[in-house]
Amino acid sequence: MMEKLSIVASLYRSTPHLREFISRISASAASLECSVEIILVNDGCPVDSLACARQLQTEFPAIQIVELTRNFGHHFAMMSGLRQASGQWIYLTDVDLEEPPEILAECWARHLEAPHLDWIVGIDSRKKGSLISSVWSQSFHYLFNAMSETRLRKNFLVSRLMSRSYVQSLIQVHDRVLFIGGVWEWVGFRSGSVNAKKHLLPHSSNYSLAKKVKLAVDAITSFSAQPLFIIFRVGVAIAATSTLALAILIGLRLTRPDFFPGWVSIVAIALIFLGVALSYIGTIGIYLAVIFTESKDRPRVIVRQTLRF
Repeated sequence: MMEKLSIVASLYRSTPHLREFISRISASAASLECSVEIILVNDGCPVDSLACARQLQTEFPAIQIVELTRNFGHHFAMMSGLRQASGQWIYLTDVDLEEPPEILAECWARHLEAPHLDWIVGIDSRKKGSLISSVWSQSFHYLFNAMSETRLRKNFLVSRLMSRSYVQSLIQVHDRVLFIGGVWEWVGFRSGSVNAKKHLLPHSSNYSLAKKVKLAVDAITSFSAQPLFIIFRVGVAIAATSTLALAILIGLRLTRPDFFPGWVSIVAIALIFLGVALSYIGTIGIYLAVIFTESKDRPRVIVRQTLRF
């Protein structure tokens, strides 16, 4: 019996690339000897993207469009598409062509070589992007792995081929603060990889610096409580150091009546403690915000309709 492959991608500012993406991913899938469905998630993108996708349905009947009521974010859009997929194998990717659609054929070839693997991800080991972008990426990777028991692999791509059992486990994760890169690894299963080349395109990324910072904070706080333990240890260290310093000052005052510490040092120490206290309160506040968001138990996305040809 012919296997079914579901291809999942989200639509966001993707109109210029959509037709080429559908053409190339369809050509890549045509050589795999399996039936194909293409699920496009409209995550609050401009109207022209939806209209373009609807037009393409007349040429490619395998396309299904999952329309969300607004933009819930890239990670939630991908999870929404995975929930709609019905194939024995699911291929997740992006429409913007930064990750070539032909990676699908490479992942499928790897699957045929090692059918025991549950998911196969594209890895680009090259150094790419600007110096700032590279430093940011490497710093985040190091910090996340240092603070979390979940280990991220370097330079992983969105593009990946996944088994039905793996995806079924993946969509059981109900995080409201979602870092999907960590969830992919946390779920486990047997994994493999293929070498892939990610293209740097002239159009700007949808992830601004502010979004990257928020993503990094969400990722670390949703997968690790280490920041709370760190501020506890630092607090204990500061308290011990302060006690020692106070003892030294008292001793100097008792043994040297002319000793009188200057007010500048006192103000400086007070400001340091104020800064440390505020950073502690802010860190605890971030975790309280995460708890508050999770406790509301709202649906992660709301689907307006599913459009088929």
